[in-house]
Amino acid sequence: MRRAPVAWCVAVLLAGSALACNAVLGIDEASPEPAGDGGTGGTGDSGGPEPLTCGHYCDVIMKNCTGANQEYLTRDICVSMCQVFDLGTISDSADDTLGCRIWHADVAAESPAIHCRHAGPLGGQHCGDTCQAFCDLDTTYCSGAESAYDGGLSACRGTCPGYAYDIGPDAGDLTTESGDTLNCRLWHLETAYGSSAAAPIHCPHTGLDSATCQ
Repeated sequence: MRRAPVAWCVAVLLAGSALACNAVLGIDEASPEPAGDGGTGGTGDSGGPEPLTCGHYCDVIMKNCTGANQEYLTRDICVSMCQVFDLGTISDSADDTLGCRIWHADVAAESPAIHCRHAGPLGGQHCGDTCQAFCDLDTTYCSGAESAYDGGLSACRGTCPGYAYDIGPDAGDLTTESGDTLNCRLWHLETAYGSSAAAPIHCPHTGLDSATCQ
C-alpha cells in the first residue's frame, strides 16, 4: 500500500519540498540532455545506459571502423554530419536514425566488414535509404552559393539513384575518391564538412556535373 507516502507527499509538496517527495516515492529527478544530443537507452560497455548522442556515436564508429572500413575522415566531420540525423531510439537496427547507426557501430567491433557501412553516414542500404541520407546531408550543408543541386533536396533525390554505389566486401564508403560513384561524392562531401573554407571547393564535386567524380 502506498497511500501513506502519497498523502505525505501531498503535504510536503504543499510545503514546497518536491525533492523530498521524489525521494520517498523513488522517483529520480529528470536530467535534461543538451539540445541535439537526445536521450539514453540500451546498454553500453560499462553496463549503464548507452547515450544516444553524436559524441558517443562518433567515439564508437571511429574506434571500430578503421582502415578499409573507415566511414568518416575525422571525428570532427562525424560530429558535424551527425547533427543531420534523426535521433530514433538506441534499439533501432534498420531505420535512418542515429540510434540505428549506433547499434551497428557497436556490433562492428566484432564484424566491421559487415556493420561499419551500416553505421556510416549513408546507412549502407540498411539504416534507411542511401540516397535519402546522402541528399539530406548534402543539401543541409552545401546550400546557397555552394549548392550542388539546382532544386535542392528533391533534385538531389531524383539524381542520386543514377550514381553507382560501390558496396564491395571488406570496404567502407570512403575507398573511392574518383569515378562516377556515390562513394566519390561522399568523400568530397565529408571533406566539405571539414571546414567552411573547404565547402566552396568540394561541395560542387558532390553534384551530377562533378569535375572529379566522373
